[in-house]
Amino acid sequence: MHSRYDWLSLAIFVGLSLLFLHRSLDEARQGDHPIKYIPAAFGCIATDFVGNAEQSFLAWLIAAVTVGYIVWVLKPLEFFR
Repeated sequence: MHSRYDWLSLAIFVGLSLLFLHRSLDEARQGDHPIKYIPAAFGCIATDFVGNAEQSFLAWLIAAVTVGYIVWVLKPLEFFR
């Protein structure tokens, strides 16, 4: 854990993991399948890899797309409605 991209990808992944675990304890929701979480996990990996390769703009862009995917496809904010 040496760079900010390590911490950024870890924070996104922890949030993704908590969302997955929370939903695995609830009743099955229609359209919610564990495979939908895989692109977001790969987004965390790509953010860390590209950020450690010193391509800062691209790393932040991938992180933003990953968070956008989580919000748009996985819809974690439905819990608060």
